[in-house]
Amino acid sequence: MNMNVKSNKKVVAKPSQSKKKMLVWLCSSIAAVAVIAGGTYYLFFKPSLKDAPPVKSDQKKIAGYLASDKFNQLSMDDKKTYVKQLSEGQPWRVMRTPDIPKDEQAKLRENVQPVFQEMQKEKLDKFFKMSKEDQQKELEKTVEDMKQRRAAQQAQGGQGGPPPGGQGGPPPGGGGGRNNPQRQVARYEGTDPVTRAQQVEYRKMIQQQMQKPSPPPAK
Repeated sequence: MNMNVKSNKKVVAKPSQSKKKMLVWLCSSIAAVAVIAGGTYYLFFKPSLKDAPPVKSDQKKIAGYLASDKFNQLSMDDKKTYVKQLSEGQPWRVMRTPDIPKDEQAKLRENVQPVFQEMQKEKLDKFFKMSKEDQQKELEKTVEDMKQRRAAQQAQGGQGGPPPGGQGGPPPGGGGGRNNPQRQVARYEGTDPVTRAQQVEYRKMIQQQMQKPSPPPAK
């Protein structure tokens, strides 16, 4: 029996220590360049509220901005700041801007709906942390504002604003969004259980307040 049979296995040469160090250095350099590039973009090119059209601009211009990537790339705080300023605190008026292309309507809803939900969550959290007396004052103010707004809009041949305690304004461009079951389900599923329970309770409190007579005007 021949004991001198050579092995057929190939010997794989291990990289030298210097090559390993070079590879580590190269990867670190690439990562550092990526971080610097990202930081430069954030500081100099990231969209900000300076790019936003003034809140008293043409509604179509504002609607186009809300549907844009520039708005979508803002921080949530900046988004809420801008939306809160729209239409004197009634941003759903912009959402009802007529003659918006369907693709823009969809993008507008996609961009703005999470902002409405976050704003609503903050509003409800703040309300339910109030004392009973402060809650009652807030309910009276909210209902009175609703009645005045509804009266003014009906005088102009329109309809009142969105229901209190809802998850944001109606979708843009009409389309029966408020009564659209699919959109209602999507908005419902987009909130957490605590917020949903708060919404139910808040609507109930608003309805009870609306059944009460309006307070006499201050003398």
